[in-house]
Amino acid sequence: MNILVVINDRYADALCVMLASLLAHNRVTSIDCLYHTLSEENQAKIAAQARAYGTEVRFQFVDVSLYKDFPVTDRLTVECYMILLAHQQLPQDMERVLYLDCDVIVDGSLEELYEMDFEGNYLAACGQSYKEIEGHPWVSGARPVKGECFNSGVILFNLPLMRRDITAQTYLDAARQSRYDFQLADQGLLNLVFWQKTKYLDTMRWNFRISLYEAFVKDGNTELPERPIIYHYVNRDYYKIGRGCKPWEFLLDEGEYAFLSEAGIAKRVYGDELAVQMNLKMQHLWWTYAEKCPQSAGALRADMLAEKEAFFRERVDGHRVEILAYRKRMADFQKITDGEAVPGLLDYTYGELERYIDQLSPDEAIQTMKRVHQAAADRLKTKAKIKVAFMVYSSSEWQCERLYRLMEADDRFEPVIFLCGYAHGSASQIERTYRDACRYFFESEKTYNIEYGGCTWAYARSVIETFDVLVYITPFAGMIHPAYNIAARSIKQLVLYVCYGFNIADTEVSYYEGFDNSIIFKMSWLIAEHTEMHKAYYAVTKSLKGYNVLATGNPKMDLFYTDAIRPDLWKETNHTKARIIWAPHWNLQDGRNGTFHENYAFFLMYAKTHPEISWIVRPHPRLAVGAMEAGVFETMEDYDQYFAAWDELPNARVIPTGDYFDVFRTSDAMILDSQSFLVEYQYTGKPLLYLLSPVPIKLMPFGDALVSHLYTCRGTDEAGIERFINDIEEQKDPMCLERKDFFDECLDARKRNGMPSSEFIFEKIEHFLEGDDHRG
Repeated sequence: MNILVVINDRYADALCVMLASLLAHNRVTSIDCLYHTLSEENQAKIAAQARAYGTEVRFQFVDVSLYKDFPVTDRLTVECYMILLAHQQLPQDMERVLYLDCDVIVDGSLEELYEMDFEGNYLAACGQSYKEIEGHPWVSGARPVKGECFNSGVILFNLPLMRRDITAQTYLDAARQSRYDFQLADQGLLNLVFWQKTKYLDTMRWNFRISLYEAFVKDGNTELPERPIIYHYVNRDYYKIGRGCKPWEFLLDEGEYAFLSEAGIAKRVYGDELAVQMNLKMQHLWWTYAEKCPQSAGALRADMLAEKEAFFRERVDGHRVEILAYRKRMADFQKITDGEAVPGLLDYTYGELERYIDQLSPDEAIQTMKRVHQAAADRLKTKAKIKVAFMVYSSSEWQCERLYRLMEADDRFEPVIFLCGYAHGSASQIERTYRDACRYFFESEKTYNIEYGGCTWAYARSVIETFDVLVYITPFAGMIHPAYNIAARSIKQLVLYVCYGFNIADTEVSYYEGFDNSIIFKMSWLIAEHTEMHKAYYAVTKSLKGYNVLATGNPKMDLFYTDAIRPDLWKETNHTKARIIWAPHWNLQDGRNGTFHENYAFFLMYAKTHPEISWIVRPHPRLAVGAMEAGVFETMEDYDQYFAAWDELPNARVIPTGDYFDVFRTSDAMILDSQSFLVEYQYTGKPLLYLLSPVPIKLMPFGDALVSHLYTCRGTDEAGIERFINDIEEQKDPMCLERKDFFDECLDARKRNGMPSSEFIFEKIEHFLEGDDHRG
């Protein structure tokens, strides 16, 4: 058995422990140790540890200048990349080698792993999820779909194939093609090159990580099908101790863990008890093998104890008051679960309540939340006026116009447009988005009651506390000022979430961390979702099973049923043959749905050379952010100049903000890569072309069903785009009837509910305040 390791001085002691565990269970022929900086003292220590088991170590210096442009961090150093070309340094007669990270423990025989058939692949590795690999790529810049990339901590290399086909240029080409925008150092680059050339192994057996076990337990599993052989200690995280920290840096017993949980430093969630026990087991397993390393164990334990003492002194001792407050909050929330009176507890925040809810079973959490919501509703029944804040950060995402007007016409309600400010991107982008939103509502022909919340810390205002009901139109905490996020809001304020656009993507590929079980999905009194398919999806993907979801349809779509159409939107001549909308999405990272970086030049040139087509361009509000992150434009001035060139054309107009219903209704077709518009345009009954990114994102069942009825082509397929435009000119639309059937079955909420979506939501609010909970 040939073993490969990569080392620097920081991990020398950890490597000694790994070798002690490996050699206690396996007969090893050779150990090749690649290094760039490793002291003679540490080389001697490592060699002595291997020699104690009758094995020698070959130390090989590596020149890392090849990797000087590759991304590194304080944890993922340049040494990570040294395995990429290890096949060039290993003996030419060596057929295979097993690479192991220094932060693993081998607790059994590796013979089955080492001798397995490569089946023609360059390497064998384990996935990032405990679930079966589905074979999709993990590409540069993308948040990987769970289970669809491999972890680089345990890799069995097929050396003859590597020597035959893989050179330094292989990796340089992949890095340059990705604009050096790959994540997790060697792991990102290896996935770029080998994702289709890898044999995937049983992750829970050969690369077991505590994060995998947490997901395993969360999915309702309790017993592992097989005992893990390789344990991988991947994380160093003091604040969620249950997710696994390096054991030589931190070692807890159960009492210490419970104390940190009360302090709010270690987050404990429902279903996590098994994971906590597994994490403690893994920590102590590592130290069992550390004791077999006489040259390392004493220094390691002394350093660990000093680190832990400093941690408790700096992070915990100052939390004594907070711990007492935390215990009181948990005891008070327990009273709600037990069915005791709630009103006196309404001054807590939803963020504080979430920490309690996360410790309950789903059924207990649901009952607790229903009691909280009912107490808030009982409070509102005594009020002459119920103040409602519609939390708006961008005019382009305003979707509650009709609901706002229904409340405005009812004496019981006092609705307000609360401009809470965009909080994503550069300072100039934040300011620009906020200014555009203010201008849209202030200068509108319609009148609004506006509250200017501001978009920076300097403008945070306590007036938000005066509202009784908060209507959110985005689930993303990072989009708005923290003071206005649901986590900071009092539980006496009822929260209604009117779903952001139409979601068609699977929650596993959400760009935003924590989206799947975000606080808004747990804490909202009512989630107004669009279809029954979306509602069913919550039941299987959300931690609280979508207890608060109602299939209302999208209230924004109510405007499609009005007669008023704004004239003179399009620049036209007597020769105009078709009106087409182009709506580019903002997220241009590989593996996401944006294609603007691939076709922005083509569309502008086509518009210039085809004056018979009238265009309206509707860029996503965050396209400036995405385009600059992707390197399409260097500055906002460049971005503005590009769209100014469109506006200067006699047959094109850019409409970046405000509602777009008249644009939709007066158009003949649409070309887009946006998800929300993909659904919203179905209300027109007109054809659209969905531009696909190189790796189409994974869709939820509703998205798969929708896209199967639409015209599609790659974002780079200029000929395909031209064919679609020619068909629009000739009024060809062969998929028209099947789109209509899909709309009638899945999207016609007005027909299903017997009324427009806004009226349906308003009716549910009325019923709830009158004492009837008509959700579900």
